[in-house]
Amino acid sequence: MDIHSGTEEATQLFNDLRKAGYLVDAYSHEFLKSQDNDWEGGTQLEFVQAKDKALGTDCINHMLIIHLSDNCEIDTASKLAKIYPKMNWIADNTVHQPDFLFFNLATQKILCAGLGRKNRIFVYDAVDHKDMGGNSSVMNDVDKENFKEFAKLDYAGFVDEFLETLEKLGDSNYFLFHEWDGDEDSSDFLDAEDGITEAMNFINKFFPKADANELDPEMG
Repeated sequence: MDIHSGTEEATQLFNDLRKAGYLVDAYSHEFLKSQDNDWEGGTQLEFVQAKDKALGTDCINHMLIIHLSDNCEIDTASKLAKIYPKMNWIADNTVHQPDFLFFNLATQKILCAGLGRKNRIFVYDAVDHKDMGGNSSVMNDVDKENFKEFAKLDYAGFVDEFLETLEKLGDSNYFLFHEWDGDEDSSDFLDAEDGITEAMNFINKFFPKADANELDPEMG
């Protein structure tokens, strides 16, 4: 499994996005080596390789993550809609576009997530445009099973942490711009600022160009 599989158009788009900094092969040796070196007694790469060996699986190169950004010079949504016609809804400006797409090359499923009205997180099956609820902690039983299947090779927990991080970012943004009373010494204000910082620290490990203001739909 690697990003060069699939149609010529998909391969070209993925390569262009990777070079531009808007696509990450999250389970590549290169990316895993770049992450935290202290991961349950070893490196992150060693951890997932040990999981593969113990369970007889192959998680390397199985997960691509794309950041849909207005700052990207590539019209990613339109190009994806042409390659995957069932995903044409992501190019529809009348709906909230997702911020991130997760391509699971092992299950051939695509998950998308973003912040919508009132900075609330949304999670969809990108092909069926099926709402899967907020995140894995609030999904119904059927969606929990679907998410579990989608993430079964995600030994580092990237997708689940992305969803939790987006939810934290949305809650913090909404508080600062809609509920904060202006007291800079309040614990709620400091918690919200810390929430945004922590969220962006995680997201920027994958996408250094990602910006908190752009991810906030209320700022658009």
